[in-house]
Amino acid sequence: MTNTLSYSFFETAIGACAIAWGPHGITAVSLPEAHVKELRSRFARRFPEAKEAAPPADISQAIVRIQALLKGEADDLADIALDDADLPAFNKRVYDALKPGGIYFVLDHQANPGTDEAGIAKLHRIEKAQVIKEVTAAGFKLVGDGKALNRATDDHTKMSSDPAIKSHTDQYMLKFQKV
Repeated sequence: MTNTLSYSFFETAIGACAIAWGPHGITAVSLPEAHVKELRSRFARRFPEAKEAAPPADISQAIVRIQALLKGEADDLADIALDDADLPAFNKRVYDALKPGGIYFVLDHQANPGTDEAGIAKLHRIEKAQVIKEVTAAGFKLVGDGKALNRATDDHTKMSSDPAIKSHTDQYMLKFQKV
């Protein structure tokens, strides 16, 4: 990866997408759109310091997997490196975009208590309490905590996409509301 923020555009079966990356992984991926010109303009406004560039090998591989996913192939993309340093700002942008009463839903894989940033990145898991703290810091109120995907047999030590536990990980579903 480069030391600066870069972005690129790519076609999928259902429209054009954009992807931005920095030194620690992917920072943003757009939903597919019909008009590349508008997407290009929006990405340039959102990332004014970034430069459009050819994606490096790891980002190119992520693009290939996203394209396959949008054609209907199964892939949870869980092992792709993400740069979540901007997560507090992202949560705030979601809050600001919603009308009062709007819902923000988070589903993730449970981590063991005390899992540090390196463990979160390695296992693709995060403690539910940490997510609640981060999202409520943006102004949201926790209004629901679904238990349907809790799995007591998962010891939280394997990567969430490990074939031994894939589709059987201990997950939480959190419902937040803009107040």
